Amino acid sequence: MCSGLMKQFMTTAEYVANEMMPMMKKVIKKRKSKIIRDMLEQISDKAKEMKTEAENVRDRYVALTGKLQQNISDVNTRNATVEQQTEELKIEKEEAKSLKQQYEKEQREMEEERRRTLNEIQRMKEQRDELLARASNDQNRYFMLPNSDACS
Repeated sequence: MCSGLMKQFMTTAEYVANEMMPMMKKVIKKRKSKIIRDMLEQISDKAKEMKTEAENVRDRYVALTGKLQQNISDVNTRNATVEQQTEELKIEKEEAKSLKQQYEKEQREMEEERRRTLNEIQRMKEQRDELLARASNDQNRYFMLPNSDACS
């Protein structure tokens, strides 16, 4: 855009300086106003074209700058959203980790309680077996006593 405009400006300026100005000097010396007027109109037309092209370039630049600013704004908005989501996920991850640790602790405590309960059950079974064995021995002793002692 801009380089084309600059190239056109340089070409026009070179043409005016190297071609038109020497011709104008000759025409001015000969006092031919019609030719001078035509040459000035050509210069004026070229200047108007360049002005129009410059305005078009400016308008395209403003539009491009606006689109660029909008794109930057969109990217910043997306980045903010991603950062917020990342922070939320980080918090959720920490909460999940904390819950996992809590559940693992409760599981260890329940496993320990289960182990103690099983040990207590085993101990109680052993006591029962021992009491049953004693009762059986006592019963056998009672029934094994001679009848004479039982009658007296």
